[in-house]
Amino acid sequence: MLPLTCKQLASAPYDLPEVLLLDTPTDDDDLTKVLGAWYRRAALGGTCLVYLRQPRPAAVWAEANLVAFQEVARDEEAVWYELRRSPLPDRFDQVAAFTGETRQEVLSKCHQGILRTKEAWDGAPTDTPADRDAFYATTDAYLYELVLYEPAMAAEAPDPAAAARQFELGHGTGGQMLRVARHGPVWGYDLSRVMRDFVRFRVPRYYPHLADRIHVLEEWDGLEPGSFDAVHTYHVLEHLAEPRAVLQHLTDLLRPGGVMHVIAPFHAVGPEYPEHNPDLAHLTVPELFAEVGLEVANTFDVGAWQGFVGRRS
Repeated sequence: MLPLTCKQLASAPYDLPEVLLLDTPTDDDDLTKVLGAWYRRAALGGTCLVYLRQPRPAAVWAEANLVAFQEVARDEEAVWYELRRSPLPDRFDQVAAFTGETRQEVLSKCHQGILRTKEAWDGAPTDTPADRDAFYATTDAYLYELVLYEPAMAAEAPDPAAAARQFELGHGTGGQMLRVARHGPVWGYDLSRVMRDFVRFRVPRYYPHLADRIHVLEEWDGLEPGSFDAVHTYHVLEHLAEPRAVLQHLTDLLRPGGVMHVIAPFHAVGPEYPEHNPDLAHLTVPELFAEVGLEVANTFDVGAWQGFVGRRS
C-alpha cells in the first residue's frame, strides 16, 4: 500500500492500486477534492484508506461516484474507512477506449470543461446557421465537456414490462438514454457525429443489457408523428436559430397524453455561453410550451438549471 499525503496525492501517477492517505482534511470541500484526486488516479478496483472523524461527507461523495465505502478499523478518536473504485470502466475510461487516449489525457481535457469548448467555438467560423451547424457536427469538444458533467451511474436493468417509447434530441454522451432505457426503448439523434459514434461504441461494450433498447439515428426528420410516449431535449433549444419550429416538430412526435422534458436556459447568454443564441434570451420554456400546445405538468432542477415537463393534450 502506497502511503501519500494530500499534497503528494495531487501529483501522484495514475493507475494506483492501493493508497494509504496520511493526512485527512477536516473541511468537507477539501476532503471531497482529495477523494476526487484519488479517484482520478485509482486503478480499476483500486482502494484508498482514509481516517475520518466525520464520515458523512465522504459517504455522500462515494455514493455519488459509485465508490464502495466501508468501515475497516476504529480507535477512540476516529474510524478508518476503505474506499474502492469499481472494477468496471467508468465514463472517463470509456472515452479513453473510444479515442485511444490515456485516462490522464481524457481527464485533462474533461476538467477544462466549458473553457475548452469556448476556445473551440472562438476558433471556428460561427457567423451563419450553416457555420454553427458545421461546428456542432464536427467538434469533439462537447464529448469531453459533457462526459465530465454526466452523473456517475449504474445503468439499471430494464423492466421487461416497461415499453414506453422515447426519443431524445441532442443525446450527447448518452447519459440520459442510459437512465431512461429502463422504462422502454429510446431513440436518439445528435447533430454531432462524434456523439453518435461514441454512444454506438459505449452501449454494447459497457451496457450490453441495454443494447437492444438504445437506438442512435442518422436523422430524425422521418420519425412518425404521434409515435412516442416521452421526448427529451436538454440544452439544445437555446443553441438554435429556430427553436419554435424544432419544438413543434418534437411535440408532433408525441402521442396524446405524451410528455416532453426540456431544459433550455435561454437567458444564459454572454461571454460565458458564446454558443447560446442571444436573440433568444427573452424566451421561456413555459411560453414556448403554450405556443406548441403543451401544458406545463411539472418542473425539476438539474444543478443550476430548471427543467420543465410538458404534456400534450
